[in-house]
Amino acid sequence: MLTNRQLFLLHLGQTSTAPLMLEIERAEGVFMYGPRGKKYLDLISGVSVSNTGHRHPKVVEAVKEQADAYLHLMVYGEMIQSPQVKYAEKLCGLLPATLDNCFFVNSGSEAVEGALKLAKRFTGRSKLISFKNSYHGSTHGALSIQGNELYKNAFRPLLPDTLQLDFNNETSIGAIDRKTACVITEPIQAEAGVIFPVKGFLPKIRQRCTETGALLVFDEVQTGFGRTGFMFAISRFGVVPDILVLAKALGGGMPLGAFISSKKIMFGAACLAFLNVSLIAFSDSPTYLLNSSGPLMLMKFASLSVAIAFASSVFPVPGGPKSRTPLGGLVLMASNASGYFSGHSTASMSSCLTDSSPPISDHLTAGTSIKTSRRADGSIF
Repeated sequence: MLTNRQLFLLHLGQTSTAPLMLEIERAEGVFMYGPRGKKYLDLISGVSVSNTGHRHPKVVEAVKEQADAYLHLMVYGEMIQSPQVKYAEKLCGLLPATLDNCFFVNSGSEAVEGALKLAKRFTGRSKLISFKNSYHGSTHGALSIQGNELYKNAFRPLLPDTLQLDFNNETSIGAIDRKTACVITEPIQAEAGVIFPVKGFLPKIRQRCTETGALLVFDEVQTGFGRTGFMFAISRFGVVPDILVLAKALGGGMPLGAFISSKKIMFGAACLAFLNVSLIAFSDSPTYLLNSSGPLMLMKFASLSVAIAFASSVFPVPGGPKSRTPLGGLVLMASNASGYFSGHSTASMSSCLTDSSPPISDHLTAGTSIKTSRRADGSIF
């Protein structure tokens, strides 16, 4: 009989010539376990995905409850599902007022695809601008704006009318013109080696986009949910995009992505049917959100196949993580062995968000500076 290792190599498509090849039988909290009980401390968290840790009890409970209710019902956007609409309401409530309309998908790449299509449809333009060494996913459109030729060269020809600028080069911003549908950027370039924007760079992009009518898209797939010390990097850098892309920690361990914009842009695109393609056919199944107003409280959201939970970075749990360590420039939380998260959190970001953060206006508009990340009522975005 073949071993699981042999079957892995024989029947599974590989993403590289050197996979980790760790056989994992179960996982709990910050640890993964091999078949013979060998224990691995997980400092990767599924590459920023498992923000609540492995098998968080609230997540497990939510999965079981939703499986007893329903899974997939219909293609996205047809049925009114309480978990889904409450999730959208919760997300929009954490964001500036202009980001008030949410479109769910299954992954970060799909969210980027949706953002690009929305920008092209709304503006009627075709030019897509991104930055060298950026990473936005591996689907065809996302790959077209990828900033690293290593990942994309084998798949050409890709989308036409794309342009990559030098990150942190203010003179290159002049390339943003009235033919530009959107400029997409990571607030902090992650795969490039955690490259922070120089002071004033992101606000200048925002200003140029406003002047030319191009939409500004922030890809916060990796920086979102507390990984920069704020709920979202838009708070850290004081810039509000026209479209925000989220994924990874948004789902707390299950596949979930979203792109969020204003109702004006979403519905000003005349018809949302152009967004509703096969890549989101399953994004209407049961999802969950972990709400964090006080003790952990579960709210059933939309889609088991789309995700479970998202708010691990704002859990106000007594005895939670006390120390934090920069990991390549992003923040990795080290669990307090005596606290709740010692058994249930991998790379949790909760202590990044302090109670001393000052309040923020609820009436921000695109282009408005943001200097803090906590509202007057204590809620964080």
